[in-house]
Amino acid sequence: MEFLKRLSSNDLKDLFDVIVYDEDGTLRMNEDLTSSIEYQRYGHDYAKYPERIAEELQCYGGR
Repeated sequence: MEFLKRLSSNDLKDLFDVIVYDEDGTLRMNEDLTSSIEYQRYGHDYAKYPERIAEELQCYGGR
């Protein structure tokens, strides 16, 4: 997941959206990213917290 650090916020937005929202556009019940300190601090500046996005993907990406 090291490559995520090289992506822009615009590039990471699609990944963030897939992790956080279901196909209807509602928040997934099992996601923790939107309640994370990083999201609260940096919001849509996803390039500021690619490690946290990768962590969420690894923990919940298989569900």
